[in-house]
Amino acid sequence: MSEPIYNNRSLFSSYYLEKVVTEQTDASLTDVYEQIQRLYAPIAADASRLNEAQTEELFIRPVLRILGHAFVVQPMLRTAQGTKQPDYAFFAGTEAVEKARPSLNTDDFFNTATAIGDAKAWGRNLDRRLDGPGDAFSNSNPNYQIDFYIRTAGLTWGVLTNGKQWRLYHRNTSYKLDSFYEVDLGEVLTDDDVNAFRYFYYFFRKEAFAQEVAARPVGRRAVPRHDVSTFLDNVLTGSARYTVAVSDDLGDRIYSALEALINGFLAYPDNQLMNSCPPPLHLH
Repeated sequence: MSEPIYNNRSLFSSYYLEKVVTEQTDASLTDVYEQIQRLYAPIAADASRLNEAQTEELFIRPVLRILGHAFVVQPMLRTAQGTKQPDYAFFAGTEAVEKARPSLNTDDFFNTATAIGDAKAWGRNLDRRLDGPGDAFSNSNPNYQIDFYIRTAGLTWGVLTNGKQWRLYHRNTSYKLDSFYEVDLGEVLTDDDVNAFRYFYYFFRKEAFAQEVAARPVGRRAVPRHDVSTFLDNVLTGSARYTVAVSDDLGDRIYSALEALINGFLAYPDNQLMNSCPPPLHLH
C-alpha cells in the first residue's frame, strides 16, 4: 500500500496497537475478507457516484452484517437541537436488539446499545462540512456529528464511515474532532492485502464492541459502564498504560543522563570544582 494501513490520530498507542493486532489469530479473517471483496467488486468502478442511501444499501449495511453486527437503523434521538436520527445503533446481538425494541424511539432505547454509527455518501470528506442547500446539521462536519451522537446517546464508542474510510471515536476524545482511528477499507480491498485487513477486521467487527451490553440508566440517558471490558476498551487502556510506562522510563533516562552530565562537569579536572563542591550529585 502506498499509505499506512491505518491512520491513528492519537486515539491509541500505535506501538501497542501493532502488538495487539499481531497477537490476534481469528480463523475467520480470510473468509470475511473474501466476502467483503466479493461485495465490493461490482461497485468498485462507480462507487464515487453513489449517494448516501446507495452507499449504505449496497455496501455499508452488508459489511456490517458480514462483521456480525446487530443494529437498528435511524432510531430517533431527542436532543437539545431537536430530534435527530443517527444511522445506526449497535447491539451485542439479535437478542439484545429484540429486548431494546419496545423502547425504540424513546430516551431509553440506547441504554443497552454498544455503539452508535453514522454513514455518509461514498468518499465524502469526513473532516469538512458540506456547502449548499440541505439540513444544517446533516451538512455539518461529520466529526462533530458523531461526537454529538456519542454524547447525547450516552455511549462510549462511535463509528463514522463513508464506505471507503471507516473511523472509530471514543467519548473521552471525540470532542476534539481530530482524534480517531481510521482504516481506508477501499484501499485495503483494492490492494488484495488480507494482512492489512487485520487492522480493519479486529477493530470494526461486532466482537470489538459486543461485551458492553448493559449501561446503568441515570436520568434520561444511559451512563456507559466501565466495569465490562471490550476489545476496544482493552486496546485503549493498554495504550494509556504503555504511554505512561514509556513516559516514566524516558523521565528516568533523562534524570540519569542529567546526573551523569553534571557529575562529569564537576569531576573534570580543568574545572577545578571538586575541591570546593559537595560529593557527586544524585538526582533520584
